[in-house]
Amino acid sequence: MLATKQFAPALPAMSNIRQAPSPEGKVRMDDVKYVPKLTGPVDELKELDLVNFRRLSEDPEAAAKNIEQKIGFLEEESYSQRLAGIKAWRQSPVNKLYLRVGEDSINFKKSVSDIIREQIKEGGDGLSLSEFEAIMELNKKLRF
Repeated sequence: MLATKQFAPALPAMSNIRQAPSPEGKVRMDDVKYVPKLTGPVDELKELDLVNFRRLSEDPEAAAKNIEQKIGFLEEESYSQRLAGIKAWRQSPVNKLYLRVGEDSINFKKSVSDIIREQIKEGGDGLSLSEFEAIMELNKKLRF
């Protein structure tokens, strides 16, 4: 007669997760974080931050050219996709940082290079002058 093996009850796969009980008695998972999923090039442009802009290329002009090419690929699909890509770029954190530098330059009546120097001194990270100029040229090309 064949002997049947008895298996121990399965242990939870993630036993080291901290859990805090909620008032209703349900267990709340604290270590699980929401990570947005990018679904395409339009979303990629919309979520582009300074770190990812710098990852495109060490040279800011090449990084801006890369963004321009992505928008060009969208245009090959359709003109409305190009417009959606440009709109997404304008909503990106990198472009908003660029706009903030320009706005501060106008409001405080200082040069862009002075504003950039101050932001880097205060916050430690910001656009460099070459990145600012590359984004400025990109935005000139994307006008419609």
